[in-house]
Amino acid sequence: MFSWAFRAGGGGAVHGSQALAGLLVLLAWGGNAQAQPASPEYAPEQVELDYLSSAGCPSKESFVREVTARIRRPVDWVAADGRVLVALSLSHTEGLATGRLEVARAAAPPTLREFTAQTCGEVASALALVVALALDPNARTEALPEPPPAVPVEEPSAPSAAEPAPLPAAAPSAAPSEMAAPLPTRRESPPLHLVAWLGPVAGVDAGYAPKPLVTFGVSLGARVSWGSWLTPTLQLTPLWGKTGSTGPAAALGSFSWAMARLEACPVDLRLAPWLGFSPCLAGEIGRLAARGTEQGVEPTAAERWWAASGVTAAVHLELGNWFVRLSGEGMFPVIRDEFVFLEPERTVHRPNAFAYGGRLGVGFRIGR
Repeated sequence: MFSWAFRAGGGGAVHGSQALAGLLVLLAWGGNAQAQPASPEYAPEQVELDYLSSAGCPSKESFVREVTARIRRPVDWVAADGRVLVALSLSHTEGLATGRLEVARAAAPPTLREFTAQTCGEVASALALVVALALDPNARTEALPEPPPAVPVEEPSAPSAAEPAPLPAAAPSAAPSEMAAPLPTRRESPPLHLVAWLGPVAGVDAGYAPKPLVTFGVSLGARVSWGSWLTPTLQLTPLWGKTGSTGPAAALGSFSWAMARLEACPVDLRLAPWLGFSPCLAGEIGRLAARGTEQGVEPTAAERWWAASGVTAAVHLELGNWFVRLSGEGMFPVIRDEFVFLEPERTVHRPNAFAYGGRLGVGFRIGR
């Protein structure tokens, strides 16, 4: 007969010295459109700018002035609900300045660019040219003239003692500090990006049972990013799988799993704008069922809890709003109960200390 016997189970950088080459690349990226005079019939483009920069980098106002100086069509810079969203972050650490740019339009995937140089000014100018070409293919690509040097204002002749002349002169000195004070607070709110996805998944694993375990399920995941190298990702995948029959002599046993797997990924490494790589920690919990048969004996079944932990690594290809995800896994079963036939006692299977496999998923994603 077949019965359940429980035995204790075990546990693209561009450096400052290459600024000229970087600008040439930007000009090529700007498009194949030939420069033509701007049409006066253009309606103003509604552009929303999310701008984040560290101390010592050009201000948002300076960046807007440089973009405006290059484009030949009217643009309205709005605080929200723009037809074009421009998200830009500038940082300067350890002698290198880095800029990350994302330009998004409605019903189109976002365009990502990242540059590195020795100074924030070089990075900001390069990204300003990218934004100008994105807004206007006929934008000016030549070097902009240097701003004229500040002309010192001559002090007026000393007034008579009866005139309180120094008092009006004190007011302009206070105005710049009042205008500059709000800027640091505005730069502390980087743009937040959320992506969610849903789709079917299928896989094959070895080590769970005597024969390969084929599983099917549905994956549901979400990823958050805010301009930092951290991009936390969570994915929940309910799975169901079953093996073929196995066992000594004429006795047979089949195994099936119903479980849920949770994967937590701290980073999403971008190999290309459309290709990413995610290393993850994984855990799974569920129920393991075994069914045994022998000639002349009514089939019997037994169920036990199942749990395992391990790591996964996934490569995901993004095609617009669709994705393809290919992952590999290495799992360490926490519960390793043993299946045996009695009379006489014969061991059928005990899960290995290490299980491995691969999984393929496709689906639809929303967000950016």
